[in-house]
Amino acid sequence: YLVVIYSEDSGKRGGGISFFDFSDPRNPRLISQTENSDTEAMREAHGYGFSSSYSGDYVVVQAIEGIQFWDWTDVSNPRLLSYLELPLIEESDYTRGAWWVFWQAPTVYIGGPSTGIYLVRITDPANPQFIKRLGTGATGGFRTGPVFAIGNLLVVSNMDEGGYATLDIADPQQPVLLDALPNGPEIYASMVNGNKILGTGTDNRLYVHDISDPTDIRFENRSPSLGGRGGYVTFQDGFAHVGASSNYAKVDIRNASNYKIVGTGSSGIRGRDEDFATVLGNVVFVG
Repeated sequence: YLVVIYSEDSGKRGGGISFFDFSDPRNPRLISQTENSDTEAMREAHGYGFSSSYSGDYVVVQAIEGIQFWDWTDVSNPRLLSYLELPLIEESDYTRGAWWVFWQAPTVYIGGPSTGIYLVRITDPANPQFIKRLGTGATGGFRTGPVFAIGNLLVVSNMDEGGYATLDIADPQQPVLLDALPNGPEIYASMVNGNKILGTGTDNRLYVHDISDPTDIRFENRSPSLGGRGGYVTFQDGFAHVGASSNYAKVDIRNASNYKIVGTGSSGIRGRDEDFATVLGNVVFVG
């Protein structure tokens, strides 16, 4: 299945969920579409988190005043489990919105641009518990966008500005700052894969930083022009798949000293904003 969360741009309310049978990529078939008072509170989902560590297939998504937990076990009937409002989060995008979520059970990490990182404990997805908020002063000194938890490491990046940070989350409720790069390249969104941070630059390039040593974030290289302004990125088998607003770009980063653009494409739809490129085997979904 392919699931698409759709919503208004810029952190505004008004969303829905569509599930497609993707067995034939040339002919996706709509299975279900949910648009009601529950999805109305959704906001643009830059990134959302999944967990099968409980009794079903659950997802956490951003909402205008916090986060929502949904049961997607039955794709023909997605069910809202809970809506947790978070302190200082409101219908906003780059200031007080819930910009990104990452679920590493039993903890959910939320990036709030000017408000920092929120920690939520999930023993029961129907009853999430807010733990604490870490202000930006404790998370690198820049506004918070994407957050990624990988074992005992939390990686944080800015959006639309420069800034990377790594934190030790051996104790998930007490993150400790390891390193920060507050004046790095101006990137819009990031992806962490293995020991690398892949950031899509606002200057139409892909930037890669090495975090093999999480106490020392190091620049590796940057790509040639993507053909458009960087949006969001996924990664597979040595290739970065980037939504570059006006087009999609595939970047070969297997040779750290020589990145190559190996392909681009676009729907050609007038007024398009092809920011999202999600690689699915030998297919890329661009939205």
